[in-house]
Amino acid sequence: SRGPALGITARRGRRTRRCRNGRILAAGAVAVAVSVALAACSSGNSSSAAGSGSSSNGWATSPVRLVYAGLAPTHIDPRQATDLDSFTVTRNLYDPLVWSTDQGKPIPWLATSWHVSADGRATSFTLRQGVKFTDGSTFTSADVKETIEGMIATKAGQAGSLLSGVTGVSTPNPQTAVINTSAPDPYLLAHLTRIGIVSAAGVKAHRTASDPRAFTWFDNNSDGTGPYVLGTYTKGSSLQLMKNKQWWKGWQPGSIDQVVDQFVPDTATRVEMVQRGTAALTETWSVSDAERVGKQSGFTLKTYSTYDIDPLLTLNTQKPPFNNKLVRQAAQDAFNYQAMLSYWNGQATIPGGPMPNSYPGAAQFPSYAQDLAKAKQLITQSGVNLAANPVTITVIAGVAEFSVLGTIAQQSLTAAGFKVKLQTLPGAQALAVLGKPQQAANATTLISSPFTTDPTLFLGNFYLPTGSFNFSYYNNPKVNSLIQSAKTSTNPGSATSDIQQAEQIIRSDAPVIWAALPKTLVPVPDWLVGYQPSFTDFRWTAYFWPLREKAH
Repeated sequence: SRGPALGITARRGRRTRRCRNGRILAAGAVAVAVSVALAACSSGNSSSAAGSGSSSNGWATSPVRLVYAGLAPTHIDPRQATDLDSFTVTRNLYDPLVWSTDQGKPIPWLATSWHVSADGRATSFTLRQGVKFTDGSTFTSADVKETIEGMIATKAGQAGSLLSGVTGVSTPNPQTAVINTSAPDPYLLAHLTRIGIVSAAGVKAHRTASDPRAFTWFDNNSDGTGPYVLGTYTKGSSLQLMKNKQWWKGWQPGSIDQVVDQFVPDTATRVEMVQRGTAALTETWSVSDAERVGKQSGFTLKTYSTYDIDPLLTLNTQKPPFNNKLVRQAAQDAFNYQAMLSYWNGQATIPGGPMPNSYPGAAQFPSYAQDLAKAKQLITQSGVNLAANPVTITVIAGVAEFSVLGTIAQQSLTAAGFKVKLQTLPGAQALAVLGKPQQAANATTLISSPFTTDPTLFLGNFYLPTGSFNFSYYNNPKVNSLIQSAKTSTNPGSATSDIQQAEQIIRSDAPVIWAALPKTLVPVPDWLVGYQPSFTDFRWTAYFWPLREKAH
């Protein structure tokens, strides 16, 4: 099954980024004995401590309790959150200005409507009235300004990628916030779905001289408008989310009053908790575990087509032999894609390029297939002496599919004439090396996530020279120009054309072996209704407010 993972910090030059599931995944920490975890997490034989057998028109009656088996968040401050487990907390504590449908269409949330100026550089948001923060203050444009400008000023969290073009926030009145950008930004709304709004009054009340944005306080407390408020929080052990009974969206019968997020590092333990009913949900299911549990009595196996290319193999374009385009193409042709599909039990497809065909606006490419004869022909054509240029593949420890990818790649490339060895490194150690292209290995295991429905961000993170996860060290000026053009285009057709041209060039340049596009499989208890997957929040982020429990 998939190994447990914790967020770790990637350092590239002077910039610091938190990498998780998009992703560098560090080796999971300490195994927890199943019996100990089950005893600690269980309060009976149901993850819903109250409501079993009680009914309100078939729904469990309040107080309804749900146990979630996850991993410890790095941050519970939405301004600093960048990893899966942090999102599972912050997305339930804080509301963004806009939300999005499964298809990526922005929909009103804290903002009820918006208007883009004629020059595309100012987006005015009409804010929802009567919304309250945990501290009792009323939500206004001042909170939007504090959140966004504070993130930009401190370069917190995802500010560098999500707010790179934002120059500031104007507040003409309490019900209107105007976000100004240096150039037209057609993807601003997609970015804003990921930014939870914090209370400006809360920041003011808890700031210090050394921490003027009150990051420390918000990393131990909550002050949002979201569906839940923070209850007990024991770092490294668990936290509680308590229903915000005044939430502006309101609640339906059977909705969850209390969530216990139990931090369980061991994957097998988390799976066992769900199987035995001491937890309702968990994260990062392997296909084999999901199929086994999801097909048992009392469960429904939910299957979703999401956008994570998992795994992929980055090819170091700055070192031999992969500084030669023909050799990189040969590696793509040599790879045994069917073996990777077998690992996913057939619950996956083979990608055809840097973004899945199903991603909004993506180009449509045929899937790759192994062709050893073509690979050998390309190697001969390249003139590169593979014997004199051995390949080292870094396998990030603790993630099952990374180990499988490394083995398949070693066998496949060896069959084409490469000399290949594997080195397995803990995530932190791997990242220290990855920050230096000439010291990095010839190839590295990775996963790509879209983060938003903005294709310029999807491609930019992995294929621009400034990209947080560009561990191919790929740099093509034409691609850079096309992505920048799409990023500031006010013509959707032109933007899509630019993106698809960029994809075509990246595909031809072959900086990556895109090994598999797995489906997301989630076993859900039959008594739990309303589960929604995440299509951009690393696909495993748990949203608790749509959930409702049947009487059971």
